[in-house]
Amino acid sequence: MQSMVCPEKTIPKCTKVILCDIAGTTTSIEFIKDVLFKFASDNIQSFLELNWNKEEVQHALKLLSNKSTKLEEAVEMVKEKTNKNEMNEGLKVLQGLLYQKGYEKDIRAHVFPDVFPCFQIWSKKFKIAIYSTGSVESQKLLFANTIEGNLSEFIDSYFDLLVGSKTDSCSYSHIAKNLNVQPQNILFLTDSIAEVKAAEKAGCQSFLVVRSASQSKVTDSSLNIISSFDELKIE
Repeated sequence: MQSMVCPEKTIPKCTKVILCDIAGTTTSIEFIKDVLFKFASDNIQSFLELNWNKEEVQHALKLLSNKSTKLEEAVEMVKEKTNKNEMNEGLKVLQGLLYQKGYEKDIRAHVFPDVFPCFQIWSKKFKIAIYSTGSVESQKLLFANTIEGNLSEFIDSYFDLLVGSKTDSCSYSHIAKNLNVQPQNILFLTDSIAEVKAAEKAGCQSFLVVRSASQSKVTDSSLNIISSFDELKIE
């Protein structure tokens, strides 16, 4: 099932849930890479030295690598996979644990200026959900510690790779089932064309969010495109 093009940039009347991606959509990619990823790489060694024997850490390490791993090997593996932004469940768990330490040290997550006011407005009429490659725990930490304050009160649900790949249409069907709505009741906002296509294949409505100049040359006329959340009008 394909989503219809919405040239007037309105939120479809059938919408019950607004599902948002994070990196490049609510939050700058630079913050993810230059702040969070850097913090994880800079602090993974001391974190593992202090927490090596904790059950959650050992579980994450097993997901990171099928073979037994020594501390120094684990440190290098996390740094390498973080640098490559690999979609590994164990890596995402460890990153989430590290990010918690970062937010405790006063890291504040970037959100684009339109996110806070739009979340305030949308939450009065729709459920807001988040779908990101980062772990659910890291998503919750990010929105609880933004430069605009704690935005958690506006968000109903969080989804990560445990629900499936963001480029797999089945993932969006699973999310709809989890939220007890039909796929067409979901409006998905993301900066990824591949994710838009996957969501639309499942029957969701979607808008491609073009935040940066490097994305501005999108030529696919079948895509609904916005550069800011506040372009979306509520019918």
